[in-house]
Amino acid sequence: MQVDQARWHQSKDFKIPENMALIEPSSYRPELNPVEQIGAEVREQFRDNQLFETLEDLKKQRAHGLKKMAAYGKRLESLTNFPHIRNVIQKVI
Repeated sequence: MQVDQARWHQSKDFKIPENMALIEPSSYRPELNPVEQIGAEVREQFRDNQLFETLEDLKKQRAHGLKKMAAYGKRLESLTNFPHIRNVIQKVI
């Protein structure tokens, strides 16, 4: 599981399950965070330069974009398959 420097990711009471590894990317390197990459792709492809009447309309458009991205295959993999993540996955498996 990739975590960032958010306060709720830093709890000392959190017990990490044996089958889980935490990946902590540098807070100075958002380009290495898959969530940032997916968010940028959704903004670029599915809602850039649009004005929405309501927050609900924006949420619907974002959900639509994420559903479309599920079919991206290799493109989605290229946005999220970073070496530091692969390394951790290989160590856990």
